[in-house]
Amino acid sequence: MGFGGWALQYKTLQLMRVLVSNNGSILEFGSGEGTNELAKYFTVTSVEHDFNWLGVCPSSKYIHAPLQSNEDGTQWYSTDVLKDKLPKEVDIIFVDGPPGFIGREPFIDNLNIMPAYKFLILDDTERESERRLVEKIQNKTGLMPISFKCNGREFTLFCNQSELLKLSPTAKKEWFQERCRLRFGPFKGNENSNRFISDVHEDKGWMFNEYPSPVSESIQLETGAFSSIEEALEIAQDCQNSGLPLIDIVSDSDLSPIINAKDDMKEIRKKWSQKGNILTLKAEELDVNFEMPDEWEFENTHPDLFRLAEFVLRHPWDKTLRDDWNPSRKPGSLPALAFSGGVDSTAAMCVMPKNTILGYHQRNFESLLDHTNAIRMIEHLRSKGKTIHITKSNHELIRTFHGKSAGFSSDYACAVHLILLADHLDIGSIAVGMPLENSYLFGGYKYRSFTNTWFWKLYAPLFKSVGLQLIQPISGCSEILTMNIVRSEGLEEYAQSCLRSSSAGQVCGKCWKCFRKNSLLGLPWQMSNEIKTFLAKRPLKMAVSTLYSIQKMIERGENIDWLDEYPDLLELIEKDYSWLENHFKMSEELIPRMYKDEILEKIHAIGQPIGIDSPMVGMKLFEEVE
Repeated sequence: MGFGGWALQYKTLQLMRVLVSNNGSILEFGSGEGTNELAKYFTVTSVEHDFNWLGVCPSSKYIHAPLQSNEDGTQWYSTDVLKDKLPKEVDIIFVDGPPGFIGREPFIDNLNIMPAYKFLILDDTERESERRLVEKIQNKTGLMPISFKCNGREFTLFCNQSELLKLSPTAKKEWFQERCRLRFGPFKGNENSNRFISDVHEDKGWMFNEYPSPVSESIQLETGAFSSIEEALEIAQDCQNSGLPLIDIVSDSDLSPIINAKDDMKEIRKKWSQKGNILTLKAEELDVNFEMPDEWEFENTHPDLFRLAEFVLRHPWDKTLRDDWNPSRKPGSLPALAFSGGVDSTAAMCVMPKNTILGYHQRNFESLLDHTNAIRMIEHLRSKGKTIHITKSNHELIRTFHGKSAGFSSDYACAVHLILLADHLDIGSIAVGMPLENSYLFGGYKYRSFTNTWFWKLYAPLFKSVGLQLIQPISGCSEILTMNIVRSEGLEEYAQSCLRSSSAGQVCGKCWKCFRKNSLLGLPWQMSNEIKTFLAKRPLKMAVSTLYSIQKMIERGENIDWLDEYPDLLELIEKDYSWLENHFKMSEELIPRMYKDEILEKIHAIGQPIGIDSPMVGMKLFEEVE
């Protein structure tokens, strides 16, 4: 392979592939077995003094430049040859020669004859002579050195900051996030290093790790990791301006996830494509399209997100979608909510952190579902300063090829648009408005330990593996409590679960949701075939909240003669369901620690917490249903 020993380090090749796309150009000083590896991905020009290494890579262009002696006794490649034969411009200059026992410091005196370049990489910078060369290049060019550690060896990168900041969000995240540290020194003796540690800790609060320096009998210090390359560069510049003995920025990150992702993108493109702002998945059932933001870029989206998106859309019918998939995406920094404009979704929005990204999915095909009331809610929120991202798609048609009506293929297909936007919007967690009746109280009639269900065991670790933690903010809230949360925010006029009305601010009054939810608001409804069908079905859908709603109809003195047609419900109506107004505290296990306190505080301001002694624990309202 040509890796290890004196040959090209695999990690160095990883870095080069991250910095420059395939078929980029490299000028290499010092050829070897590693040149064959470089030539697989780049156009290579190799400068070599030793006849034994000339032509070792048939696809590289070789420049034979014998060593010449300088006045100070050092040696370097013949400048007469280099001036005549070096290319005018390359993407990367890679200095891996002459051999260490000859030395490479004269490179600095020949920097003026080098071709124009974007990136300069020095190998073997764990050695004292190469470390001196790093310092000289920094002083001459003003570029901040960034060193990478690998198995006791190091190599160092120089480039303009603007080139680093051009890297894709995925590359910057995988490469630098929580990886960059600052290195200071060298310090002669513990007394000097301890004094520096004391002074800087008092001023900046930093902690340090101590390591031997390549400079004889000296010590170097490293800070803890900074959150991003941008932060590390800014602080490093401040340290230089303050006269602190900064050596470089150092990282020990593993770049293989970026390379694997880069290679995986070839497979992704077999199914996914982008034309303008339309993203298309060529699924077995149909071409699934998404209308993406104009600024969204295919190449800046991690392949794991495409894989997860296809999984939530098609895994009920294709069990091979997780084969040969090793997720590597790092988390973003912001929470997001799959927002529908309905009561439960609005309640979730109310309790989530204020910086939560809201993403709405809109069908781009004709159906019974009407978006009028949801768009009215979105316009109201926008008037209050909120940003809502709307993604139009036809993905709900996938089910129609499997004998079902249009709808979400799986429970988290409702968030597929946020999955695809995750890198674009820096999303690190995704919330959905799943209430108690769909989590711990299955169907609203039977208790279950939600974290022990196949559902949670499948989705939670899968989402987390691609840097998207799931948040279930209202899974301890019944539909009754979510309604109360929405009321507390004065949004009951806008939050509308009825999906049939084409008149903004109006409801159809004939659907199951109007019967079960809007009746709680005192909105008119009338008996319909749909409502009769749901009332007759066993187990009763969303049973406890439906029974609570009927109890409220009785309290208001409404005519409920129709209830005589469902005699088995008469006994259930006599039970106490007031506990639905409280919050099932066990559900906090579904909320990541970083958001838990804020979310629970907001919920408990409306509904008091109840624990394992809740009346619903062990509940099974319909004993005949297994």
